[in-house]
Amino acid sequence: MFSRLGSIAIVALACSTSPGVQPPLNQPFSLRIGESARFPDANLTVTFRAVSEDSRCPRDVVCVWAGNGQVVLEVRLSTSVRTVVLNTTTQPHEVSVGSYRLALEELTPVPESQSRIPPSEYTATLKLQAG
Repeated sequence: MFSRLGSIAIVALACSTSPGVQPPLNQPFSLRIGESARFPDANLTVTFRAVSEDSRCPRDVVCVWAGNGQVVLEVRLSTSVRTVVLNTTTQPHEVSVGSYRLALEELTPVPESQSRIPPSEYTATLKLQAG
């Protein structure tokens, strides 16, 4: 019985996210994977869940195409939850969330040809705009 409860606690810890920053509307804000931004006036929370693609051109290489970075976000609006995928180069760069627009402004760091970016180092810069 104890091992089962221990497993539940570990799963809960693995699924938890930070309590969240509260950035102003219409201003860029940055999140690392697992972090959340809360917008109490909009009854909205955005959580950065993952980078599902990173084919961006490494900074130390000359590329024909810039590549694409794709982020997975969880958006909670009132009582509904949905998963949103946004891109750095391809569409969509932004999505409607209720009466707001959520946009991916930047994904950092920029890749380098000789190293892989650990998930803990990714930062997504986003912006939530009214209307």
